[in-house]
Amino acid sequence: MYKQTPIIILDIAYGEDEFEKIIKMEFYGVDSLKVNTSFFPYIQVMGFEINNIRDTGSEKKYEINDYEDGILYFVCDEVRIVAINEVDT
Repeated sequence: MYKQTPIIILDIAYGEDEFEKIIKMEFYGVDSLKVNTSFFPYIQVMGFEINNIRDTGSEKKYEINDYEDGILYFVCDEVRIVAINEVDT
């Protein structure tokens, strides 16, 4: 068995001022990737959701969707939160 490599790695800024954190997420088995921006690979997403689509009959388990502006969309097999770090101010 081979070790699966993450296809998408996101560093997400969360919180405000002295409480800001960076959440590092990895997504495995990515398919149907859509990025609607001219600033790729640097994009700003104001909010996104991770939906469990396991029971819909889809081959993939999760759907990731930017619900604010429709900038980012993909489906994947696995989602991992690998780190939550405080931002040095």
